[in-house]
Amino acid sequence: MFEAQVLDDKGVRRRFRISNQQSSTRVKPFITFAPLTLDAGWNRVRLDLEEYTRKAYGSGLVEVVRVQIHACCHIRHVYFCTREFKSSALPKGLRDVKKRRG
Repeated sequence: MFEAQVLDDKGVRRRFRISNQQSSTRVKPFITFAPLTLDAGWNRVRLDLEEYTRKAYGSGLVEVVRVQIHACCHIRHVYFCTREFKSSALPKGLRDVKKRRG
């Protein structure tokens, strides 16, 4: 489960809780619950909080206040950006892990 708390342009703090225990999206005044589907092995999870805030509440994202990761898992990287980058454009340490053939 991932949870992100954001401040929107209406001055309201909202939370997005994304979990593999959710089967559907539910929007409440201060929290949105959304499903998360993961494959076996490494996964790249992209949370477009700006889009989520706009779609769920009709407001703009001002800042991310908090991010919590509740899981028994290995986290390789967590980073923020305003646009998505191709793996080849990232620094070597942030590129996708390739399985070696042999």
